[in-house]
Amino acid sequence: DGKDVPADLQSIDDRMLAADFAALEADWSTAFALLVDCVRLTAGDERDAARSRLLELFIVAGDDPAVAPARTALASALY
Repeated sequence: DGKDVPADLQSIDDRMLAADFAALEADWSTAFALLVDCVRLTAGDERDAARSRLLELFIVAGDDPAVAPARTALASALY
């Protein structure tokens, strides 16, 4: 849902690092929201890196309820 995403994360690197920390705490909603934002805000290699990281975290999160809506958000961000 992304409501916990800090607004002061300006760079893509900052957002991706924050997503990693959220994932370490199993805060999947925040991690996914940060990475979906990265996909929306970038292109090229940066976009591929954010998308790949998000797909990796989907695997790690397993059947967590946050995965399904994040997959939908990723699809929207890509297309």
